[in-house]
Amino acid sequence: MQVILFLLRASWGKVVLAGLAGVVSGLGGAGLLALMNRALHASNDLMSMLFWGFCAVSVVVLMSRMLSQIVLVRLGQQMIADLRIQLFETPADYAAL
Repeated sequence: MQVILFLLRASWGKVVLAGLAGVVSGLGGAGLLALMNRALHASNDLMSMLFWGFCAVSVVVLMSRMLSQIVLVRLGQQMIADLRIQLFETPADYAAL
């Protein structure tokens, strides 16, 4: 619990951005499934439109998933760096070791 609070205090904006990108990615994945289901039962007239819709949603899913992962990795690395700095700012506690 303390780690989550530390993470939110350190950079709540990045956490929100990663969460929103994850939500967009999840909704896009559901949209892809809906488009595939629709294409199975569609006439030939709609196939071109469904194809371009599939391509567009695929790009959105790819980009949002990448954004979410990049932000989370950077956030994790920043948190590790901050914890290391915090650890070495108080060396008196560890002098007895």
